[in-house]
Amino acid sequence: MTKEEVKNQFPDIYNEILAEGKESGVLEERNRIKEIENLGIANEITAKAKFEEPRNANDLAVDLVRQLAKERSQAYNNIKGEGKPLSQNIVENNENVDRELEQANRVLAFFKKGGK
Repeated sequence: MTKEEVKNQFPDIYNEILAEGKESGVLEERNRIKEIENLGIANEITAKAKFEEPRNANDLAVDLVRQLAKERSQAYNNIKGEGKPLSQNIVENNENVDRELEQANRVLAFFKKGGK
């Protein structure tokens, strides 16, 4: 029998089978999205996997690990690059503090001598 024959000759059974199929599909889709949500990551990749290009959580996890590794590498490189000027500024600031401390000590010594 073809689908059309079943539909025409047994509409109640056809509708029952159709309803079960829809219910099963909805349940599978909810579970798929729940698995993606359970990954605990909400970003462009997960949103796309949920709604635009459906993928399951297992397939998605590989892409997420790659993206996180890339982001961590970029963050590390940014921190590494920013650290060098910061340490130079600290040295300059220490030199300024040392000069100011030296000047303050001279003023203090001047007043201890009675301003002479």
